[in-house]
Amino acid sequence: MALTVPAAGDRPALVVPTTIWMRRGPGVGPAPLVVFAPGYLQCVDQYTGLLRSWAEVGFVVAALTFPATSCQASPGEEWTVLWQPAELASVAASLEAASENGQPGDGALRGRLVPGVVAVAGHSDGADAAAAAAFNSASRDPLFRAAVVLAGAELASYGGSWFPPTSPPLLVVQGSADPVNPPSDALALYDADQSGPKALLWLEGAGHFQPYEGQGPEEQLVAAATTDFLRWALEGDAGALAALEALGQGADARLSLGGGLGTAAEPVG
Repeated sequence: MALTVPAAGDRPALVVPTTIWMRRGPGVGPAPLVVFAPGYLQCVDQYTGLLRSWAEVGFVVAALTFPATSCQASPGEEWTVLWQPAELASVAASLEAASENGQPGDGALRGRLVPGVVAVAGHSDGADAAAAAAFNSASRDPLFRAAVVLAGAELASYGGSWFPPTSPPLLVVQGSADPVNPPSDALALYDADQSGPKALLWLEGAGHFQPYEGQGPEEQLVAAATTDFLRWALEGDAGALAALEALGQGADARLSLGGGLGTAAEPVG
């Protein structure tokens, strides 16, 4: 599906290809929406395992291909990450409209979304954009009810202030051996959130790509943890929160909780 993001300010109108995963068949009802932003020079299919894991438990998952920063961009224009929060919000709104009235597209989304229950997620630069879309006063959209930040940080380039009152739930996932996103940046993002429920999943020895793009044990752990978080944040599933806490008890994966979320653990990092 190709969705048009209207022009605004110095941003031109953009056509953003969007790949959707969702369950089909008899008895499949409306579900929360999760919109996903890939990292710089990454493509949607590199995250297939992670995104399918969310769809398999019932979420409708929409992953954006940012024309200027995808793996097909030559050269990439990394500065356009500043446009991405608005692109994420615009695509989410378009998909909500498609669920309500069948447009745009062929009507496959009609009635498939729970109105107003949307999470934003991203990896690397896409995680920076997801964080800004949920928590930065200059670019946040109230449509987003939760955020998953995979190896991301606060970017001062967005302007505004971070984490206004009543911010939505946040999950930060970070590898301790990440050579691209300094682990200290992810910790600073987590620590800066003093306004809402939050969780930090710390992956000891993990790098920048493998936990989110691969099919190994790290990716499976991240898929399970993010799924549990989304089920709690979007569906109120207390059992999913307990499962998330259990995942963070190993030597290679430690969990911190804050903002009144569960039983707070010792800080990690």
